[in-house]
Amino acid sequence: MCADWGAIEFDLNPIDVYEYSDIIEYADNFLSGVQASWLATPKHQFTFQILDSRTKTFGELYGVQPNLEESKVPMAFVVNWRGSLFGGKFNTIWSYARHNEAHDTVADKPVGMDYIALGNQHKLKKVTIDYDYKISMEDLDRTTIVSETVPDNLYPFALRNYN
Repeated sequence: MCADWGAIEFDLNPIDVYEYSDIIEYADNFLSGVQASWLATPKHQFTFQILDSRTKTFGELYGVQPNLEESKVPMAFVVNWRGSLFGGKFNTIWSYARHNEAHDTVADKPVGMDYIALGNQHKLKKVTIDYDYKISMEDLDRTTIVSETVPDNLYPFALRNYN
């Protein structure tokens, strides 16, 4: 199934997109899982997904990570709201996702990723303006965007945030 990550960009026809943002480009978009949707009104839909958060093994994604124990149940939980307000002049595709990746054996805390996407569409008389805000707060650099910028990284697959 297609993960419902949210944002206007993710819902566009791929043939119309010249270049996706790094967050979408590096995301695993097709995952196995279950989904429930609720059409609260004709203008508001809420979706909840529980997904297998990996398309590769923990070792393939992150390499050897000291003091981490891979999650026995690597899941992603996604909540999405698609709304239409002010007579269709303002539309939303907002979502929040939490990924469970591992467990820190020293700090005894979960290691994962929080992803927020706020897709906004403003329809004016002759112009439509789309604006997406996305943030991915990763305990492990799943996308490797940061890891690739660090020379001689001890763990070439993933940097780790210890905060």
